[in-house]
Amino acid sequence: MTIKGVTFDWWGTVVEIPAVRDIHDEQMREIRVDRAAEALEAAGLPVNRTLLSRAYDAQTDLLLRTWNDLRDLSVEEQARAYLRFLGVGEGREDLLRTIQEAFGSAIEFRLPAPYPEIGETLRALQDRGYRMGLISNTGRTGGRFLRPVQDRLGIGESFDVRIFSDADVAGATAVGMRAVWFNTGFWKGATTDRADAEICGHGELPRLLEKWR
Repeated sequence: MTIKGVTFDWWGTVVEIPAVRDIHDEQMREIRVDRAAEALEAAGLPVNRTLLSRAYDAQTDLLLRTWNDLRDLSVEEQARAYLRFLGVGEGREDLLRTIQEAFGSAIEFRLPAPYPEIGETLRALQDRGYRMGLISNTGRTGGRFLRPVQDRLGIGESFDVRIFSDADVAGATAVGMRAVWFNTGFWKGATTDRADAEICGHGELPRLLEKWR
């Protein structure tokens, strides 16, 4: 089978996943809680900051349980959960949009860190004539916020198509694609028997694809 294109996931493949409670994650937590407080106050619903932080932590725990079950929540479902944990504004569509904006736009103030070899690898694949796509779930940040962030990081133009949805090893193999697992070591002791190959650095990818061509 001739390989003409390559698709990438975003979190944990192109950029690092911030570990829960690390410095990056705590900074994002503070930014999101600040923006949620401002948005709710502007809507006439001032809320104690301690309650805002507790609701955020409860939402984080919900997301972790959901992701561990290999499922995802849409940004709207995440906003609904946050307001439910907070105990205010349930059923108000304007507040749903406000919370989505507050959480999604936070990434603009604290850009994620690309993996060291990703820029060089993307350029190498372009030079070899591969078409490239980005297919990714979004976490807490919707696609309309991720696109400009990718452009600011200088890698957006590397992709011919960018789609923000669910994507993983199982999803790729289910549609007949060859799957390469980028094992960053983030998930301690993780293994897979579903991937066609495993790499630990992006620099390995061009050589691997040449073997499959």
